[in-house]
Amino acid sequence: MQGVSYLVAAYAIAWVGLFAYLAFLMMRVRGIRTELAAATELVREQQERGKAQSNGHASWEANKQVETYTNMSGED
Repeated sequence: MQGVSYLVAAYAIAWVGLFAYLAFLMMRVRGIRTELAAATELVREQQERGKAQSNGHASWEANKQVETYTNMSGED
């Protein structure tokens, strides 16, 4: 009967470990989403600032900054 208690303990430890890992992943995803939202807002502000400087046409520098960020974020 002692073998069954070890089996239950092993399953309990495995489930606790799984839930801890999932919680860790959820925290990472939340952090990445927050960072992505901030970066998207920054890019939008840069584009608006570029349009304001050139009367409706984005300046070369604003376009270059947006292109650089887009390339860094992995979007194509």
